[in-house]
Amino acid sequence: MYVEAKRINIEDEMYSIFSNPIVPFAALINALIGLLLTCVASASTHTLRVGTLSDITTMDPHYSFIDLNLQVHSMIFDRLIEYGPNKELLPGLARKWSVNSQNANEWIFELEPKVRFQSGDQFTKDDVTATFERMKAYAPHATSGYISQLNLVDMEKTIEANRRDSDPHLLRIITKRPFGFLPSSMASIFVMSKRSALRAMQIDAADTAAVGRPISEAVLSAFASGELLDGTGPYSFKEWSKDKKEVTVTARTDDWQKGRRPWHTIRFIGEPSDEIRAARLLNGEFDIIANVANSQLDSLRAGGFQIEQTPSQRVIHLQLYQKPDGRENDPLHVAIVDDRGNKYASPFVSSKIRQAFALAIDKSRLVRVMNGQAVPTDQLMLPGRPGHLPDRSASQFNLAEARRIFAEASAEPELAFLRNKNLVLTIHGPNDRYPNDALILEEVARMWTEAFGGFSQNGNSYALQSVARPEPKATYFSRIRKYNVGLLGGGIDNGHIEGGLRLYLIPGAGLNYMGYQNPEVTDLYNRGIAETDFVKRDALLTEAARIALGDFSIIPLYNQIGVFAFRPDLSFVSRIDEVLYANQVTKSPAATTRYGSCSTFSRPGPRSQSK
Repeated sequence: MYVEAKRINIEDEMYSIFSNPIVPFAALINALIGLLLTCVASASTHTLRVGTLSDITTMDPHYSFIDLNLQVHSMIFDRLIEYGPNKELLPGLARKWSVNSQNANEWIFELEPKVRFQSGDQFTKDDVTATFERMKAYAPHATSGYISQLNLVDMEKTIEANRRDSDPHLLRIITKRPFGFLPSSMASIFVMSKRSALRAMQIDAADTAAVGRPISEAVLSAFASGELLDGTGPYSFKEWSKDKKEVTVTARTDDWQKGRRPWHTIRFIGEPSDEIRAARLLNGEFDIIANVANSQLDSLRAGGFQIEQTPSQRVIHLQLYQKPDGRENDPLHVAIVDDRGNKYASPFVSSKIRQAFALAIDKSRLVRVMNGQAVPTDQLMLPGRPGHLPDRSASQFNLAEARRIFAEASAEPELAFLRNKNLVLTIHGPNDRYPNDALILEEVARMWTEAFGGFSQNGNSYALQSVARPEPKATYFSRIRKYNVGLLGGGIDNGHIEGGLRLYLIPGAGLNYMGYQNPEVTDLYNRGIAETDFVKRDALLTEAARIALGDFSIIPLYNQIGVFAFRPDLSFVSRIDEVLYANQVTKSPAATTRYGSCSTFSRPGPRSQSK
């Protein structure tokens, strides 16, 4: 007797094991039993479960520019241009792009013609311009640096140029002046449908006008519910469970997504504990985890899991408040205080004081805190990346020199309060954002106390204690501008020194929280981004970085090492931006019998029919 194999349902996914020609019934039953046993043993091999350091903070793709959000948003939305593992530019919604040879202020993007949004709407250039308008309108409410990507776009001229051109898939972007990094900017912007963009602006305008609040909670809620999550990405939003710290997306089925959806379902699950995250991988609750602690590597390797380690472009650094604005009188400002409760202005307005504090940090101690999962640095770029300074030392620790410069700087009238007083400097940072962030903050405070907590020089005594105050990331990033010192771990979004300068060292930049500004640096930056000769461009921007770092604008500490652990039957290539694009995790060709594969089945070879 022969029967034809039927579809079976396993973990919400319909699998086919059709045989052509038909197979013996007994063989089919044995195959089905083996299949079920394999799938039970491997949980769900057609559902990828990603364990992340913490949970997503928003479903709005333009609200908060952090990698945990990017992981999810990248599954639902696409960008005109995508980044490869080493931040190389790759086609996305745009197949080709170039600057207009007749007008250096105009870029032309040839768009993919057969793309649809999850709502079914066809993708055109109108969706891109509507996304831009939404971002501009929403900028006062967003917490991220997304809007900085559009600073040099002339919105009115861009809209007018596209209105005049009837081709729906030829996008023109007009800039205010020549801007060679526009393609990189487009690689940071998620495109939503025009319908969603207009609806978001409508909700936002009504919500903020009605209640007078600075952040449109109604818009955030509309994204969280899925109402406005209309993208062209390979996956559709299914659910965000804040209680479970979990976001679930499911694969789309249209042709545009071909080859970009190796999993039917992807679940992103936040687990802040390094030990618990590793344990959940070991016991089969996760398939891949990010930010693996060094202490967990041996047990994961012993369990047969693969480990991927790559130095990342994320530079953990300290920002120092540098504006002489008298804000020590602000009751909310956390300032330097003496033992009588008097508050003092930030001493970091002085480049000498910034240098002294930089020299007092022994970065080898920070690497030990990181259990070796860090590379000391004194700059923004990895070796080989544009803007890396090969002649700059990774560590300049010199305790004696730090004290000498500190005492010398205190001779300046505005820093006289540093002499002959018992002072406390509070330094701040998150306790749930970066690996070992609270421990790093405490170690920096310890080193600064050792350096400046009690010494005498030139007839003066110095006693400045440093105290670490780590706090949840949600409160920390909302208050960072009130602090004198803040720990930050930003990545360089485009893998180029331009991104580092733009994010941290240019006045008004999205992550320049502490107010660093140097007219010479800004001038070199503006000349560099307008330069179309890439050699000259990189030389200008590298010189800007050299000056800013020589000015101790920030204190780079180390490059974080991205560490991922995953099942042995999976393949995964880590990236220098540490973002885990879940749809780039695939089944390894040599899958182990322990984990098997429930998502693909080989078809039997031809056989003759018999009774």
